[in-house]
Amino acid sequence: MFLHGCARPTIAVLYTDPKEQRHVKTYEVVLKDKDFVEGPSAQSNLDAGASLIIPVPMPIGGMIVVGANNIVYLGAACTHTLAIPNPELFMAYGRVDADGSRFLLSDAHGMLHLLALGHDRDRVLKLKLEPLGRTSVARSISYLDNGIVYVGSQSGDSQLIRLNTEPDMANDGSFVEVSDYDDPTRLPHLCL
Repeated sequence: MFLHGCARPTIAVLYTDPKEQRHVKTYEVVLKDKDFVEGPSAQSNLDAGASLIIPVPMPIGGMIVVGANNIVYLGAACTHTLAIPNPELFMAYGRVDADGSRFLLSDAHGMLHLLALGHDRDRVLKLKLEPLGRTSVARSISYLDNGIVYVGSQSGDSQLIRLNTEPDMANDGSFVEVSDYDDPTRLPHLCL
Protein backbone atom coordinates (compact mmCIF):
# COMPACT_ATOMS: atom_id res chain seq x y z
CA MET A 1 0.00 0.00 0.00
CA PHE A 2 1.48 3.38 -0.99
CA LEU A 3 1.59 5.99 1.79
CA HIS A 4 0.75 9.68 1.47
CA GLY A 5 3.03 12.64 2.19
CA CYS A 6 6.39 10.93 1.85
CA ALA A 7 9.35 12.58 0.10
CA ARG A 8 9.85 9.46 -2.04
CA PRO A 9 7.23 6.94 -3.13
CA THR A 10 6.84 4.74 -0.04
CA ILE A 11 5.03 1.44 0.37
CA ALA A 12 3.95 -0.31 3.55
CA VAL A 13 4.09 -4.10 3.70
CA LEU A 14 2.30 -6.28 6.24
CA TYR A 15 3.99 -9.65 6.67
CA THR A 16 4.23 -12.70 8.92
CA ASP A 17 7.65 -13.93 10.05
CA PRO A 18 8.63 -17.62 10.51
CA LYS A 19 7.48 -17.43 14.15
CA GLU A 20 3.95 -16.47 12.94
CA GLN A 21 4.24 -12.91 14.27
CA ARG A 22 2.86 -10.00 12.21
CA HIS A 23 4.91 -6.89 11.37
CA VAL A 24 4.63 -3.86 9.12
CA LYS A 25 7.61 -2.31 7.40
CA THR A 26 7.97 0.56 4.94
CA TYR A 27 10.18 0.74 1.87
CA GLU A 28 11.07 3.75 -0.23
CA VAL A 29 11.16 3.32 -3.99
CA VAL A 30 14.38 4.76 -5.45
CA LEU A 31 13.31 5.40 -9.03
CA LYS A 32 16.79 6.26 -10.30
CA ASP A 33 18.22 2.93 -9.14
CA LYS A 34 14.98 0.97 -9.63
CA ASP A 35 15.40 -0.38 -6.13
CA PHE A 36 13.88 -0.39 -2.64
CA VAL A 37 15.51 0.93 0.53
CA GLU A 38 14.20 0.68 4.07
CA GLY A 39 11.61 3.34 4.77
CA PRO A 40 10.96 5.68 7.66
CA SER A 41 8.85 3.40 9.85
CA ALA A 42 8.30 -0.14 11.04
CA GLN A 43 6.23 -1.79 13.74
CA SER A 44 6.87 -5.24 15.17
CA ASN A 45 4.62 -7.70 16.97
CA LEU A 46 1.26 -6.50 15.71
CA ASP A 47 -2.06 -8.21 16.33
CA ALA A 48 -1.89 -11.78 14.98
CA GLY A 49 -5.07 -11.05 13.02
CA ALA A 50 -3.73 -7.88 11.37
CA SER A 51 -5.02 -7.97 7.82
CA LEU A 52 -5.48 -4.44 6.47
CA ILE A 53 -3.23 -1.42 6.02
CA ILE A 54 -5.06 1.85 5.43
CA PRO A 55 -3.01 4.81 4.15
CA VAL A 56 -4.14 8.07 5.78
CA PRO A 57 -3.99 11.10 3.46
CA MET A 58 -2.33 14.38 4.32
CA PRO A 59 -2.46 16.54 6.39
CA ILE A 60 -2.80 13.71 8.94
CA GLY A 61 -0.63 11.15 7.12
CA GLY A 62 0.60 7.83 8.45
CA MET A 63 -1.23 4.51 8.28
CA ILE A 64 -3.75 2.42 10.15
CA VAL A 65 -3.14 -1.30 10.69
CA VAL A 66 -6.41 -3.14 11.32
CA GLY A 67 -6.27 -6.38 13.27
CA ALA A 68 -8.81 -8.70 14.84
CA ASN A 69 -8.13 -7.52 18.41
CA ASN A 70 -6.91 -3.95 17.93
CA ILE A 71 -6.46 -1.12 15.49
CA VAL A 72 -3.15 0.73 15.44
CA TYR A 73 -2.49 4.19 13.99
CA LEU A 74 1.18 4.68 13.05
CA GLY A 75 2.21 8.25 12.32
CA ALA A 76 5.42 10.22 12.15
CA ALA A 77 4.83 11.88 15.53
CA CYS A 78 2.70 9.34 17.41
CA THR A 79 1.24 5.86 17.69
CA HIS A 80 -2.22 5.02 19.05
CA THR A 81 -3.81 1.66 19.72
CA LEU A 82 -7.52 0.97 20.06
CA ALA A 83 -8.56 -2.38 21.57
CA ILE A 84 -11.55 -4.02 19.89
CA PRO A 85 -13.94 -5.32 22.57
CA ASN A 86 -15.31 -8.17 20.41
CA PRO A 87 -12.56 -9.49 18.13
CA GLU A 88 -13.49 -9.33 14.44
CA LEU A 89 -11.91 -10.12 11.10
CA PHE A 90 -12.21 -6.95 9.02
CA MET A 91 -12.57 -7.54 5.30
CA ALA A 92 -12.79 -4.11 3.63
CA TYR A 93 -12.49 -0.39 4.22
CA GLY A 94 -13.55 2.82 2.53
CA ARG A 95 -12.56 6.40 3.23
CA VAL A 96 -15.41 8.79 4.09
CA ASP A 97 -13.66 12.16 4.38
CA ALA A 98 -11.03 13.59 2.04
CA ASP A 99 -8.76 14.38 5.02
CA GLY A 100 -8.84 10.75 6.21
CA SER A 101 -10.48 11.45 9.56
CA ARG A 102 -13.23 8.81 9.08
CA PHE A 103 -13.22 5.35 7.50
CA LEU A 104 -15.87 2.67 7.09
CA LEU A 105 -14.80 -0.88 8.03
CA SER A 106 -16.74 -4.06 7.29
CA ASP A 107 -16.20 -7.28 9.20
CA ALA A 108 -16.64 -10.91 8.16
CA HIS A 109 -20.23 -10.94 9.46
CA GLY A 110 -21.38 -7.92 7.46
CA MET A 111 -21.30 -5.44 10.34
CA LEU A 112 -20.35 -1.97 9.13
CA HIS A 113 -18.30 0.15 11.54
CA LEU A 114 -17.15 3.77 11.53
CA LEU A 115 -13.52 4.37 12.53
CA ALA A 116 -12.93 8.00 13.50
CA LEU A 117 -9.52 9.59 14.03
CA GLY A 118 -9.71 12.39 16.56
CA HIS A 119 -7.00 14.78 15.43
CA ASP A 120 -5.59 18.27 15.72
CA ARG A 121 -4.61 19.15 12.14
CA ASP A 122 -1.74 16.74 11.45
CA ARG A 123 -1.59 14.85 14.77
CA VAL A 124 -3.90 11.98 15.78
CA LEU A 125 -5.07 12.24 19.38
CA LYS A 126 -7.42 9.23 19.65
CA LEU A 127 -9.25 6.49 17.74
CA LYS A 128 -12.92 5.58 18.06
CA LEU A 129 -14.81 2.63 16.53
CA GLU A 130 -18.62 2.61 16.34
CA PRO A 131 -20.87 -0.11 14.89
CA LEU A 132 -23.36 1.27 12.36
CA GLY A 133 -25.43 -1.70 11.19
CA ARG A 134 -25.50 -4.78 8.98
CA THR A 135 -24.88 -4.96 5.23
CA SER A 136 -23.74 -7.70 2.89
CA VAL A 137 -20.22 -8.90 3.72
CA ALA A 138 -18.16 -6.28 1.92
CA ARG A 139 -15.24 -6.89 -0.39
CA SER A 140 -15.10 -3.18 -1.25
CA ILE A 141 -16.63 -0.03 0.21
CA SER A 142 -17.01 3.23 -1.71
CA TYR A 143 -18.40 6.29 0.00
CA LEU A 144 -20.14 8.20 -2.79
CA ASP A 145 -21.62 11.38 -1.28
CA ASN A 146 -24.33 12.65 1.09
CA GLY A 147 -24.33 9.49 3.20
CA ILE A 148 -24.66 7.13 0.21
CA VAL A 149 -22.28 4.15 0.22
CA TYR A 150 -21.73 1.36 -2.29
CA VAL A 151 -20.98 -1.98 -0.62
CA GLY A 152 -19.46 -4.42 -3.11
CA SER A 153 -19.89 -8.02 -2.01
CA GLN A 154 -18.40 -11.23 -3.32
CA SER A 155 -20.51 -13.54 -1.17
CA GLY A 156 -23.90 -11.81 -1.37
CA ASP A 157 -25.74 -9.04 -3.14
CA SER A 158 -23.85 -5.78 -3.54
CA GLN A 159 -25.79 -2.93 -1.97
CA LEU A 160 -26.33 0.78 -2.16
CA ILE A 161 -26.92 2.00 1.39
CA ARG A 162 -27.70 5.28 3.10
CA LEU A 163 -26.01 6.16 6.39
CA ASN A 164 -28.49 7.96 8.63
CA THR A 165 -27.51 10.48 11.30
CA GLU A 166 -30.02 9.01 13.78
CA PRO A 167 -30.44 5.32 14.68
CA ASP A 168 -33.56 3.50 13.52
CA MET A 169 -34.93 2.11 16.79
CA ALA A 170 -37.34 -0.16 14.87
CA ASN A 171 -34.28 -1.75 13.22
CA ASP A 172 -32.06 -2.58 16.25
CA GLY A 173 -30.72 0.98 16.38
CA SER A 174 -29.04 0.65 12.99
CA PHE A 175 -27.69 3.69 11.19
CA VAL A 176 -27.74 1.72 7.91
CA GLU A 177 -30.67 1.84 5.49
CA VAL A 178 -30.43 -0.46 2.49
CA SER A 179 -31.65 1.44 -0.56
CA ASP A 180 -34.00 -0.31 -2.94
CA TYR A 181 -33.27 1.43 -6.21
CA ASP A 182 -34.57 -0.85 -8.92
CA ASP A 183 -34.87 2.12 -11.31
CA PRO A 184 -31.38 3.62 -11.96
CA THR A 185 -32.93 6.98 -12.92
CA ARG A 186 -34.04 7.37 -9.28
CA LEU A 187 -30.51 7.26 -7.81
CA PRO A 188 -29.93 10.46 -5.84
CA HIS A 189 -27.01 12.70 -6.75
CA LEU A 190 -25.20 10.05 -8.76
CA CYS A 191 -23.95 10.34 -12.31
CA LEU A 192 -24.68 7.23 -14.32
